[in-house]
Amino acid sequence: MTTTLTDARASGLAILHDDGGANSRYRIAEPIAAEDCWRGPLLPAATRAVSTDRVLVSRWTRRGIEPIEHTSEGTGDHHTIGINLKSTALTFRSGRMLYEGEVTPGAIHVTNPGQNARAVFRSPCDVLHLYVPQGLLVEHFQEAFGRQHNGDIILGAPHFTCDPSIERLGRALSSVEGSETFFSDIYVESISIAIVARLLERRFAIDRIPTSGKVTALPPWRLRRAIDYIEAHLAEKLTLGSIAASVGLTRMHFAAQFRLATGFTPYAYLRRRRVEFAQKLLLESDLPLVQIALACGFSTQSHFSSAFKQIVGDSPRWWRVHARIGR
Repeated sequence: MTTTLTDARASGLAILHDDGGANSRYRIAEPIAAEDCWRGPLLPAATRAVSTDRVLVSRWTRRGIEPIEHTSEGTGDHHTIGINLKSTALTFRSGRMLYEGEVTPGAIHVTNPGQNARAVFRSPCDVLHLYVPQGLLVEHFQEAFGRQHNGDIILGAPHFTCDPSIERLGRALSSVEGSETFFSDIYVESISIAIVARLLERRFAIDRIPTSGKVTALPPWRLRRAIDYIEAHLAEKLTLGSIAASVGLTRMHFAAQFRLATGFTPYAYLRRRRVEFAQKLLLESDLPLVQIALACGFSTQSHFSSAFKQIVGDSPRWWRVHARIGR
């Protein structure tokens, strides 16, 4: 029995199973495949060599709470972009320890071609993986700058980061899963390219920043300490000064480095984490809204409701009802 790959339509891939002719059939690949193992094959292994000019997307969702370890061998010519869709407790290694602690929604990490990865998940998680071929990066670089790039383009960095634009694009992608409309492939491909363009813009914009006076991102150990401090004091009145002091920096230096490392100001990050904690209480308890607001560090229920709606898109009361229905 042989397996042959062929194009099915301009924006998708198809697999032809040939077992003698009578039972030959085509199966159109889903725009976003569900991974049966972490960073596992999106399609049968042979197809990865075929898709050299488009981004492949898959989703890794885990509901278990017991710690579990996964490893993955990076492909030779693909960057792997991981976009975190929900909070999770994670230890992540790629040659060396890169992160250990709570990973927030919107956190992004890019693994370079041929780079192995190992992760220990200690809570439920939901991650989008985009597999970006080197040829596509080269093509976009040439279109942007009108010249060839000197050597391979490397997007990966040794730390997790956040980018509100990429987070929004990732959530738009996640809403497509399970969709089988005529335009779903085009939609997924367009958003994937937008994410790649944003990463390229960040990568080469950094190269154009003058070295003198350049602000560096908060080191991973300081970022973990700051996040741990915020998590331990969500219900309290936190100030920029107190968070900065927890990592031994002045307010000005901490705020600039935190934003460069996460994509959020300390205040925006704190408010987001309070809203996420409120979602947990709304779902798992029957506490009235005013008590949840106070337990999450909001001074009033109206302040809580305003922040919740701005971040989630719905009022706390509406979200609680519909979230419980969907459990």
